[in-house]
Amino acid sequence: MTEPKLGSKYERIIHDMNDGTQGVVDVYSVLEAFNVTCPALQHAIKKLLCTGVRGHKNFVEDVQEASYSLERALQLHYARNGRPLVKVPPVESVPYSEAPELSVEEMMRGTV
Repeated sequence: MTEPKLGSKYERIIHDMNDGTQGVVDVYSVLEAFNVTCPALQHAIKKLLCTGVRGHKNFVEDVQEASYSLERALQLHYARNGRPLVKVPPVESVPYSEAPELSVEEMMRGTV
């Protein structure tokens, strides 16, 4: 079986688990297949799927940027649904050991 050729840094070879066939898929096709329509979520997912491998930024920089994009996605979600915006501090400003433990209900209510 001939290995498919990759034409872009966003493309990856995937394998069919049933018959072993291979194909090439890119990040944008995945976003479309999963109907990810929020631009901030699209950006975060792209950063997370290609973390540190695009040649521009390292792992930490990509994850931090994804975190900022996820925060923006929450803000957009709240704005679309008429709920107050929640300001989430940047990841590096809250040490893990000091981060508050929240219930799912608190997170959904946006009482952070």
